[in-house]
Amino acid sequence: MANKRFWGLTAIFIGTVALIDKLEAFPYLAYLIETYWPLALIVIGVLVLLNVPRSLIVLLAVVFLSAVVGLDLHWSTGSCSHFFRGTTEDVQALEAHLVLGAGEIKARGFTEGLYEADVTGVGFRAPIKTYSIRDGVARLEISQGERYLANPKSHWNLRFSELVPLRLKVTGGAGKLDFDFSDVPLERLELKAGAGQISVQLGGRLPHSSLSFSTAAADIRVKLPKEARVQLIAVSPLLAKDLDRQSEWSNQDGLLVYTGSQNGPFFEITVNSSAARLNVDFT
Repeated sequence: MANKRFWGLTAIFIGTVALIDKLEAFPYLAYLIETYWPLALIVIGVLVLLNVPRSLIVLLAVVFLSAVVGLDLHWSTGSCSHFFRGTTEDVQALEAHLVLGAGEIKARGFTEGLYEADVTGVGFRAPIKTYSIRDGVARLEISQGERYLANPKSHWNLRFSELVPLRLKVTGGAGKLDFDFSDVPLERLELKAGAGQISVQLGGRLPHSSLSFSTAAADIRVKLPKEARVQLIAVSPLLAKDLDRQSEWSNQDGLLVYTGSQNGPFFEITVNSSAARLNVDFT
């Protein structure tokens, strides 16, 4: 009878732990299982060799699981938020580099200073920020802190000045990137990402802007002013492309070219991905 009770409780315990890990209900517990499951086998083996009563082994396992679930509720419900800000004093251009593993980034204009960054994350250590100014160019880098949960979440909200030209580089994994630079003088945008959704809207504040997308697989949506001039370069054949005003595009020496107005802002778009879907709209 004791053997049946022991193996029954053991099966329930293992099944519960596996189900929690599968459903990602408790990410901290999932992280411990993913990392330290061999240690649990070692501890159980030692307890068996020491002839510890099976009921005590099960009781210790339940206490341990309860403690970890409590820690998980504490860590996963509490988010870590960091706010950064820079001024436009003595700055003629901003070079920004954002580095994240996975998550969501939203970027807009309208800020009183040079930039504002509100970085919120669950399951990450504090982000790392470096900032310097040299020869009138401000250099900003914000990188995601070290991961400590198995399934972390990260949300970045940024605002950039409408007065200072922006050169932005984003390096990341899977996630969602939403950039509305209708009022931002974007000079260069370089995106290196894994899979996800990328949305970029530009207003043509500068006479020339360049966009570069290098992704494993992503849905890329670009919105440009209707008077824009566009040169599209696909380094490798795209999985699919949907170009607004298709009949007005022309093929010139292997490049797709669109001219909304002879005096309109010029956008150079480069896509390096054989599994990307590109959509270009004019508003």
